[in-house]
Amino acid sequence: MGTTFFKRIGIVALLCMAAPSFAIAAFVGAESPSPVKPGSLVEVAVFLDTEGATLNAIEGELTASSGFELKDVNDAGSSVLFWIERPRIEGAKIRFSGITPGGISGKVLLFSVSGAAKQEGEYRLVFSNLNGYAHDGEGTGASVRGATVRVTVSSVGNDSTVEVVEDFEIPESFVPVIATDPTLFDGQYFVAFATQDKRSGIDRYEVAEKMGFRRFSYGNLPWTVAESPQLLADQSLRSNVYVKAIDKRGNERVEVLSPANPPLIYNYSFVFAILLVLAALLYFFYRRVRGRHAID
Repeated sequence: MGTTFFKRIGIVALLCMAAPSFAIAAFVGAESPSPVKPGSLVEVAVFLDTEGATLNAIEGELTASSGFELKDVNDAGSSVLFWIERPRIEGAKIRFSGITPGGISGKVLLFSVSGAAKQEGEYRLVFSNLNGYAHDGEGTGASVRGATVRVTVSSVGNDSTVEVVEDFEIPESFVPVIATDPTLFDGQYFVAFATQDKRSGIDRYEVAEKMGFRRFSYGNLPWTVAESPQLLADQSLRSNVYVKAIDKRGNERVEVLSPANPPLIYNYSFVFAILLVLAALLYFFYRRVRGRHAID
């Protein structure tokens, strides 16, 4: 579950979760959609209502009843800024955990989920293992309730309620960070990253490492699908690290981290200094040869 990861990356210390008091209540739910026909997609927006409090961490699970197939999950427009465990479908279940520095208050969107059922009937989406933490500097635990969402599938229901979202915008700019932590990857260097896409949502991240001068054309880089935090292959930190965010419509943004320990041959200052020396030598020999011709 996401709680383990919360502890690993130091959010324990940040939120002071050692002794939560659960004096704060919050609510996670969704409005039951209109009935749909068998086989038609239905979309449910999952929201968090902090009920007057301010939270900066939320986690939980959503499980669909038998016969209702989860098709897609979308975090476009979510109030969660950093997903520790991005919502994703695992059979009939979706796990999620995330944080928002500065806190969340009011009734806000967490993510949307769509699914369908082939047979008529009433299906349920049930929340469980919900936990939240207050933005109060003391890590006060919030008692988070979950409401069961009912989805009715009927021959007299509507057609699909899922709206196709046009998205021509790339994901938002972000700043990857290279770090090390004794509790992660045996203390080896990793890169951490997160961003948002307001239209169709983030589909995946990819990371590439390449030694040499920075590339401005990214097509031939050795990309691999990645999740934050991602262990770096080059532990010497001599490579440029490229992080690509791809949304659900295929729009991409690439951010680049320069190497912390670049080889001298790829150090721009070193190369510039070499060029200056070569230019000075060429000028010296040019003057010397010209002087000889003048004497002749």
